Amino acid sequence: YKKDLDDSGIKFPEVKGPHKILYQLDNELDTLYDHTIKTLRYELTYYRYQAIKFLIPEKKKKYKNAELASLQLKHIMKTLLVKRLDSSFFAFKASLERFEQATANMVKMFDNNSIFIAPNVDVNKYIEEDREEELLQLLINLQDTDPTIEICTATDFEEGFLEGLKRDLNILQSLVSE
Repeated sequence: YKKDLDDSGIKFPEVKGPHKILYQLDNELDTLYDHTIKTLRYELTYYRYQAIKFLIPEKKKKYKNAELASLQLKHIMKTLLVKRLDSSFFAFKASLERFEQATANMVKMFDNNSIFIAPNVDVNKYIEEDREEELLQLLINLQDTDPTIEICTATDFEEGFLEGLKRDLNILQSLVSE
């Protein structure tokens, strides 16, 4: 095998281990970076990604391990945002804006008293395009074949969930504008 590689002139480069690269930020950007990290880690509650955790017990029972699944999704989203911030300000801002929009969409669903839990359907797209009626019909049609779909009202969620969503939305709007 080695002889064949040598005869073919194929050489593999020597791979060195990773090394730390420190970025120099101006004072304003450094302060914003620190504030953003603190906000992502300690202030945001990621309620948008924990909806099934806050369902009333009667609705929640259809989801196995709702508490654990919600907690894991929250941690995944937090980790994703921190990694995006460290990799690219552009990618971070795009992710942050999508998170803000998804949270605003969920608040809008509460305002309309129709909250759709449908992990296999792009609910946000329908809401952003003001196609809620079409979405509702689609979800009604899919409910028989997709057990993850749940069409809820505001009373199907524990008290405090909407307030948590709105608090997150305010924090996200502030971060996006900063």
